[in-house]
Amino acid sequence: MWLLLDLKGEKGFLTGRREEAFQEALVRAIRPGMRFWDVGANIGFYSVLAGRLVGPEGRVLSIEPDPENAERLCAAVERNGLRNVEVVRAALASREGTMALERRGAMSRLRESNEKTAGAEAISVAVFRLEKLAERFGAPDVVKIDVEGAEIEVLRGVGPLIRERKPVFLVEFHSEELLGEARKLFADYALDRIDQDHWRLAPENVFPGRTLC
Repeated sequence: MWLLLDLKGEKGFLTGRREEAFQEALVRAIRPGMRFWDVGANIGFYSVLAGRLVGPEGRVLSIEPDPENAERLCAAVERNGLRNVEVVRAALASREGTMALERRGAMSRLRESNEKTAGAEAISVAVFRLEKLAERFGAPDVVKIDVEGAEIEVLRGVGPLIRERKPVFLVEFHSEELLGEARKLFADYALDRIDQDHWRLAPENVFPGRTLC
């Protein structure tokens, strides 16, 4: 695949040896014709991979609020000739409106517009709920979420359309507290560990008895 990389911090994308267990989990979860959502798409590594996996009959919704990342993401989609990938320049949370995207180096996080952090650059970004996107694009089959600690806020945006579809979620959790919140939100889902920080949330009848580690 073609990606626009900063080799100072993104060599793992160049070699492919980045989150290998997570890559394998993604490949296992996606089938041709599926709808895949990449929440926190960054520069497009997983969006491009998923675009190939879902094939011409499938769709990828690639969601990224950071303008610089979104530009590189769009370049990757175009250079790889992926007509089945659509980019949404926005953030996801449990409510809608606008919030401040705070950038500190390569990391970013959402905060309230009136909240300030010393030494951090911030820009205003549009914020949607997962359910709102489902109303516009149709509910997804597989959702990957990696948003620097705000994953639970994204999951709180799930509503009836997505619940009825029962998608598989591939999510990064950095603490037991966040993992516990996920268990409460999706009591009817099984949680399987993929690697140290990544988990698969899937309905109990999906891949019964199978774990990824």
